[in-house]
Amino acid sequence: MKLGLAKLFFIVAIAAISLASTGCAYLKIQREARDPLRGPVMSIDAATEMPTVIDKRTWEEGTWEAPNYNVRIFAPEITSQLRADLAATKLFADLPSASVSNDESAPLSLKVVVNAFGIEEAGSNAYRVPQVLANGALLPVYAATNVATKGQVDMGGYVMPSTNIVTSLQADVFLIDKGQTLLIVKRSYQTRIKLGAVSQRELFEGGDGFGYYGVAVGKAQGAKAIADLADMIARDPSWKLVPEYRRIAMAQRVARQKNTLQAKADAAIELLSLVRPVTYTASEVKLLHDELFDDEVRANLFNQYRARILGFDDAEEMPASQRLTPEQVRRLLDDTSLFTDMAIDEMDRTILEFAASAMLPPLRSKTKQGPGARSAATAESADATRIRGQVADALVQKLKGDPLLQSMMLEIADKAIGRQWPAMKDMLVQLDSPAVKNYLTTRQ
Repeated sequence: MKLGLAKLFFIVAIAAISLASTGCAYLKIQREARDPLRGPVMSIDAATEMPTVIDKRTWEEGTWEAPNYNVRIFAPEITSQLRADLAATKLFADLPSASVSNDESAPLSLKVVVNAFGIEEAGSNAYRVPQVLANGALLPVYAATNVATKGQVDMGGYVMPSTNIVTSLQADVFLIDKGQTLLIVKRSYQTRIKLGAVSQRELFEGGDGFGYYGVAVGKAQGAKAIADLADMIARDPSWKLVPEYRRIAMAQRVARQKNTLQAKADAAIELLSLVRPVTYTASEVKLLHDELFDDEVRANLFNQYRARILGFDDAEEMPASQRLTPEQVRRLLDDTSLFTDMAIDEMDRTILEFAASAMLPPLRSKTKQGPGARSAATAESADATRIRGQVADALVQKLKGDPLLQSMMLEIADKAIGRQWPAMKDMLVQLDSPAVKNYLTTRQ
């Protein structure tokens, strides 16, 4: 009997050591990504009304089998806190509610739509090891609890804070010119607030039954997520481009109203003057900010990507001035000017896509043809070709000599198919750059 107990003790000890070492290994291999520093608060020198936030979340009743993970902070509360937090940043000259503003006192409107706002489990932490040991030591109790709650409650997890939680808030923000009834710009944001070491007991607090998941925790963390959203909005460098986005919106509106190819071409050529060069493309910035990789790996990835943009087969062929070292990559992680590059990149792509749509013929003619009928598209094809050629010439002038802008255009060119491809190809040939030549060779 004593030998049996000794063997049992030995087995339990080995299991404990094994689980503990697993936990240590878990802690070692996890790499926590650090969010890049945000830039300074922007400034829009205009009073802007903020109506009640639109909450698009669904609110089905939670059940044991399918708990409702939504944060229980509702539209009036979200609006009140978000308006106060944004007002504190001084992003806008004033931020009254829609009920107290008018077109003269607040010419702009900030519409906020919440698409998702909830908590989610983000894996386990080091408490997972003692949780498993506790469940094993009290296996009958663990099994009974699991069955009684239909798998919603883990006995060890109910007591031990072995769960990591993330509060996620995703929202779209629309800046509208009230007088012109004009959407100036739309921005999308997602903030994630991490909370580690939470027990199931804490997650079930504040609700009536296991279908109400994370009520108390969600309210506390949700307030932090709203504050973080306000900070993210206020520091978005896209707000510096509001005058440019207003011109884009107005030019596109005029083109739609006139509904002629010449009007669209004129608008595209006008907007191309707003396209700016960037130091890094948005794709490159995302590579530089991906801290799940170490500095050396990110430097290698960036250099290979930049080499492809410049038309080199390998990063080693690229001029040293274009390559980044691991030390430079580390410093760029906290260089907030990269966010400005991302904002300009997004605006540039908007304009280039619009210009491409004016340069390329539609995939299919909108004119229905009858037997022997003269095609309206054919009758005006010479004039249409001339007009599209004007846009192509303007694009060549803007893109020539700038490989980063050309890389954006090549991504747009991927979508040109059928009868659109010849016009796109003719424009690209005129750029006469190594990267474009490589693209055309591959595309052939």
